[in-house]
Amino acid sequence: MYATWRGIVFASASTSATPAPPSAAETLSFHAAPKPFKSHEFSARMAKMSSNLSRRNKSLKQLLQSEREAAMRAAGAKFKERKRKEAQPQKSRLVGAALKAFARREERERLAREAARAELGEDAVEEPEVKEEEAKADEAEEKAEVQTETTEAGPKRDIPTYYSVEAPPSLRPAKKYCDVTGLIAPYTDPKSGLRYHSVEVYEIIKQFGPGVDNAYLSLRGDGSQIK
Repeated sequence: MYATWRGIVFASASTSATPAPPSAAETLSFHAAPKPFKSHEFSARMAKMSSNLSRRNKSLKQLLQSEREAAMRAAGAKFKERKRKEAQPQKSRLVGAALKAFARREERERLAREAARAELGEDAVEEPEVKEEEAKADEAEEKAEVQTETTEAGPKRDIPTYYSVEAPPSLRPAKKYCDVTGLIAPYTDPKSGLRYHSVEVYEIIKQFGPGVDNAYLSLRGDGSQIK
């Protein structure tokens, strides 16, 4: 841009900034280069993962809470599925008298449906009512037999506990016990490394002779070995 004053032309300062030349990283970058060998689904998934990186940074407490909630949801879904299957016993699992009772109940339900659809008269409607007490007795007997059959034939489940081999390791920090009394030890002697329960035990530790503290430490496997 130019400005004039008394017929003299002067060059004025430009109001637009001069664009900076591209850096070597921008010149040599192949990020914007076409990549026909990559699928569109992979690129979209990578972009979604990069946008969710901030949400993936969770603390240990948050991760444990989410895992606990997921395990509880899975256990609840399995419990509901098992209850639904138990409420509807399969015919293949029934044997003996339970199978006969199940067949009789199916026959009664079929007759009741046919009677309701046909509506042929009082005779067809009164027949299920006459056998109502018999049906109740058969149903009670069937429930008892089905329960005994399922409890006897059902496989035993091994529930893992903290004392079984299949149990996962505990994430809780190990408790520290006093090396002298065996009680909970909230304190540690910085000189000898012994853990103690109270001030009284600490007074006893200070009176130990040479080698006594190492003997107590060796009981829990922390004693120094001189070769």
